[in-house]
Amino acid sequence: MDFAAALANLEKSAQRAARNTDDDRPRVRPPEHRESHPRRNQRPRYDNHNRGRGGYAGRGYPSRNPLDALADYGYRCLPPYRPLPLHSSSSDTKPKHIALLAISIDDLPYEHIWKEWAASSKSQHKVSLLCHAKFPLQVKSSWLRQRLLTEPPKMGRGNSFSDPIFHSHCPEWGSIQITRAMVDLLAAAMEIGRNSNSDREKDERFTRRRYMIEESLPAEVPMVDKFIFISETCLPVTTLDECIQSLFAATATERRLVGQTRNDDSNATVTRANPWEVSWVNARNRNTPGTPRNKYERDQFCDIHRMIPQSMRWKADQWIVLSRPHAAAVLDLDQHMRPHEQMWNLFKHVNASDEMYFPTALAVLQILAESESSREQVCLQPVTYTDWSEGMRNPATFSANDLRRIVKVARQGGCLLARKFSPTNSSGEHVGDISTDEWKKVLEEVTRESVDQKATGVTSDSEEQVVTVQTKLELSDVIGNDERN
Repeated sequence: MDFAAALANLEKSAQRAARNTDDDRPRVRPPEHRESHPRRNQRPRYDNHNRGRGGYAGRGYPSRNPLDALADYGYRCLPPYRPLPLHSSSSDTKPKHIALLAISIDDLPYEHIWKEWAASSKSQHKVSLLCHAKFPLQVKSSWLRQRLLTEPPKMGRGNSFSDPIFHSHCPEWGSIQITRAMVDLLAAAMEIGRNSNSDREKDERFTRRRYMIEESLPAEVPMVDKFIFISETCLPVTTLDECIQSLFAATATERRLVGQTRNDDSNATVTRANPWEVSWVNARNRNTPGTPRNKYERDQFCDIHRMIPQSMRWKADQWIVLSRPHAAAVLDLDQHMRPHEQMWNLFKHVNASDEMYFPTALAVLQILAESESSREQVCLQPVTYTDWSEGMRNPATFSANDLRRIVKVARQGGCLLARKFSPTNSSGEHVGDISTDEWKKVLEEVTRESVDQKATGVTSDSEEQVVTVQTKLELSDVIGNDERN
């Protein structure tokens, strides 16, 4: 060791210590630092009495914009949402592309019907299907395994990708993991159609083209226009062309299905300036007329983290339709945040958070609101028909014998899908599968009957009975929520 160099370093250390005396060194932050610190000065503080109630009634800044707290924390909710520029497929002359985002336990029992539904278009519309399975290793269908969510590919031996590792949150009933699965499905579907020359796109096991419902993988895939959430028990009650016509209709009149006896839109006179931006969310808040006043509803609205104001807490059906601009805005809310700081963490203590997350996120983005102007961007219309008349924890289950009745009721309510269809009943007994030919036959007969009745202007007794049943089911939705609690 060089003794001279060590002595020189020791002298420099002594000189620095002499300059930094105890009187000059700030061992603690001065009071003026606390006054000027932006995060300390801006973040609101609350009393324990307001925990879980989402108000600004405690200590803090009641005159501030309620979204400032979220913006200070890092969420991209300000300035107000502006529609993103649409891609080239938003032309009336080009086929539309929709993505089915499925949540299942393992296999899809009606996989054959979805294949037929996607191939029934006369205008060459495109359909993709992405699936998040609770138990992906139990999926027996090779067609569905190809469309399961996977972890990012890793290089294996010989400069090739190793076998896919399926991505699953293994959600339980009503848990936050269902919401996380929906967000992951949406994020994966947003990547379909992006131009990429990576090695991943050359491998058929990982390419984004594998989600397309086609017999062979297409060479080029357009970007997705709208995203539809479905479950394993859903069945379409419309053809693909009817579904596209309703989703991309500029007015409520154009959106009406053949046989629809009423218009459930809250503002039938609204004209959509750009139908590609419109989402279907059957949403309500606590001030909406008809919202149940029971413990289940109260807990759902109040158990959201207090950082989200009460006025921006909305609830909707889990099975919604999101347009591409709205999906991009929701994903961009916390895209740069770490997983334990993303917005879904604010819904950890909410029962069935999948009914609350997306409508609340749209409200935070100022897309969904009580004002009439928001109706130009969001259609308050149910997408999937569900029967809650039994007043139980789960909706009623239908079999092949109920197909004709449910298709007719769902179409008259303006719905595009219906659930829950199952080949087995609640007791585990096999009650019969629904074949592709049977589904097509029922759909054609119901449509033909509606056209004939409309042409003659005669309403049959059976149709009036179906309308009465539909009205009773809507009223039983409120009663069913009370009985569940």
